[in-house]
Amino acid sequence: MKGIVMKIDGKEAIVLTRDRRFVRIPATPGLAVGQETEVGLILSRPRGRRVGAVFGRPAIWAAAIAAVLMLWAGWRVLWPALPVPGAYAYVTVEVDGVVELAIDSNQVVVDSRPLGPLAGGPDPQNLVGLPVQEAVTRWVEQAVDQHRLRDGGEVLIASSAGSGADRAEVDGLNKTLAYAVADAVKQDVDMIHVDALQVPEEIRRKAVAEGMSPGRYYLYVVARDRGLPVSLEEFRRQSVSALLNSHRELIGLIQQIEPESGNRVF
Repeated sequence: MKGIVMKIDGKEAIVLTRDRRFVRIPATPGLAVGQETEVGLILSRPRGRRVGAVFGRPAIWAAAIAAVLMLWAGWRVLWPALPVPGAYAYVTVEVDGVVELAIDSNQVVVDSRPLGPLAGGPDPQNLVGLPVQEAVTRWVEQAVDQHRLRDGGEVLIASSAGSGADRAEVDGLNKTLAYAVADAVKQDVDMIHVDALQVPEEIRRKAVAEGMSPGRYYLYVVARDRGLPVSLEEFRRQSVSALLNSHRELIGLIQQIEPESGNRVF
């Protein structure tokens, strides 16, 4: 679990975790306010210390709350853009929401985070520790079970190399995931479309900065650069199915981006 350091208090640090809890951890050398850190050993609150004494007087406490809220708001925006140390590759899955999975060289999920609001589905953190193929199929199967993915629906998978992965490996991963998803849900829906794209890492970072899924943003950039009448706002606002229905040429574009990186499974 990770968090942001809010205050250094002697030999202890107060950290705001991703699940919005304040915890105390040992203040290791070099730790600074605003820094992202791993939360390992959690220290208990000293006996007899009144709640709020961490920040001193009530006026200071109120100001601290305001500062924390502002920092939390900024952190929620910036969190997806923070790289996962040692991530071998990133995989994003878009159904009616987007989840990004960071995986290691064994293709096991080491971090999971939503990119924007999620309409439903399991907590993305429950996917950590699973093989990526199982994590992705579980996420999509849940969407089918909850009727968030129906016949004719679209699943957009986008993979980007992290530290150590090469293009061939990412392409192989895309093919594996696309066919695994199609096979996993074939008993429950007559037909879904699974598009799997290999997205350059710089495009992935720009997509996150725009608050969009990397696959969706990559399609927009390529379509725009090829002169198609598209706008960033419609790519941001419309579902993938609606975009492909409005711009049928995008379906061919998925295969034309790079023959080895676009995989459309029916």
